[in-house]
Amino acid sequence: MDDTTAVQTVLQAIEDSDFETARSLLTDDFLFSGATPEPVPGGVWLGLHGQINKACPDFSFNAAHIHVHGDVIHASVSLSGTQQNDLDLTGFHLPFVAATGKSFQLPTEELSFNVESGMITGLSVAPVDGGGVAGILGQLGVEMPH
Repeated sequence: MDDTTAVQTVLQAIEDSDFETARSLLTDDFLFSGATPEPVPGGVWLGLHGQINKACPDFSFNAAHIHVHGDVIHASVSLSGTQQNDLDLTGFHLPFVAATGKSFQLPTEELSFNVESGMITGLSVAPVDGGGVAGILGQLGVEMPH
């Protein structure tokens, strides 16, 4: 699998709640950074998406403009979904949010994937106001803890 296909596959697998496929494309030392206070390993990143997907079965990255620049794969995403079920983020030191029925549509965020031989070694996101988990919670009417 080429590097761009690996990125497309992992994003689609997460949208489809196919976390086994997503995990199979991340290296053991994969780190996600940029939207969290400290980089987090792949299992934590996928676990967070697992909770989001349970709460928002229509979750989508709405990925666009996936392209290679040097040895990095870039993608623009604009997360969206509808919270149809409870969102339990307590395992991530974030609030529990009872089902609201509210939808969210986040602003465009830029992702940068480091990929080697079809395996994703890292992902960083350039934080934007109203983006990430804080943006999701804000649009669901929840204040982020300080």
